[in-house]
Amino acid sequence: MPSPGFPPRWRISLLVTVLLAAVVGFQWWRAHVGYQPVLEQLTSPADTAAYLNENGFLGGEDARPPILIPTGVFVQSLVFRTPNDVHLTGYIWQRYDDDLPDDLSRGVVFPESVRGDAGERTEIAYRKRGDGYEIIGWHFDITLRQWFDYDDYPIDHKTVWLRLWHPDFTHRVILVPDLASYAATGIGDTFGIEPGIVLDGWSIVDTFFAYRGVQYDTGFGVHDRPGSLVFPELHFNAVLERQFLDPFVIHMVPLFVVVVLLFGMLMTVTVDGDKAKKFGFTTLSMVGACSGLFFLVLLGHIQLRQRFTGYGIVYIESFYLLIYILILLVAVFSFSTTHGLPRRLRFLHRNDGDIVKLAFWPVTFGALALIALAWF
Repeated sequence: MPSPGFPPRWRISLLVTVLLAAVVGFQWWRAHVGYQPVLEQLTSPADTAAYLNENGFLGGEDARPPILIPTGVFVQSLVFRTPNDVHLTGYIWQRYDDDLPDDLSRGVVFPESVRGDAGERTEIAYRKRGDGYEIIGWHFDITLRQWFDYDDYPIDHKTVWLRLWHPDFTHRVILVPDLASYAATGIGDTFGIEPGIVLDGWSIVDTFFAYRGVQYDTGFGVHDRPGSLVFPELHFNAVLERQFLDPFVIHMVPLFVVVVLLFGMLMTVTVDGDKAKKFGFTTLSMVGACSGLFFLVLLGHIQLRQRFTGYGIVYIESFYLLIYILILLVAVFSFSTTHGLPRRLRFLHRNDGDIVKLAFWPVTFGALALIALAWF
């Protein structure tokens, strides 16, 4: 154990630990602020026209020009019901010119909705007549089933998208963003979302419109040559950044306390009989304490996995896996004090295992630094 004078070898151990902890913190900071705006954002009508023209959606084999329906979105609430289900409410509006075909239906379809409340989603909230056009607005209250990547949890970003279709499949309709209805739609601007929106554990980073060209293997019964239909789907996207404090307090603080307790237990390991009596050290007590810490960590790990059923290993799980290894090593080292080690490893018990105790924190944070460097 370190003397009251804090010997130089312990100062070196502390310095190395602080440097490795700084590496971990820097990687976390990089991941937290590392969002890069999507370059394919539709920031102006010119961007929209350029995308549609470059991808052949304004011409092609079909001689009929497409019907362009300006569409806007305003999100008032957003909440994650499950890791894959997100609930949104708000308004959506469309502009229909008077010279459009009389049989063209009005409305919008949310193809990823998992609720059966089509009437509620398409309930007209308001109408406005203009000079040669009509604006129709709907209120929506929907739950969307989407796949999100949780690999970097709890230092992650999520993009929630509102995927929009027009209900009329008999006409060649393309939804275009009604960018003129927003004050600013440039890259990095946040628009189309309630300024005072309450997001549980999240903050808004960016919002934008974008197209996603999708090729379907069916003509939906109204188009010839199934499989040849390529459709530009309009998406309204909201980029969210997770607030780090809650997951840190819930998961990382308890794990850090467990590591501190492990270190305290390790410091009581000794081959000196008098010190062992003074510390109350026995192999049986150490193995029992390690078993208690293991089940405590395991319980937290199980609760975490229940949140991400079906996903692979998320970043924070590396902490749990590392602590399992530390618990096992401390238990084995304690056991070896009474049962001995192979000749090549006996140096580990020299000076009451000083080398192991000195290496505990640098090895722990070294492993965390390697994981962070490899992960982010």
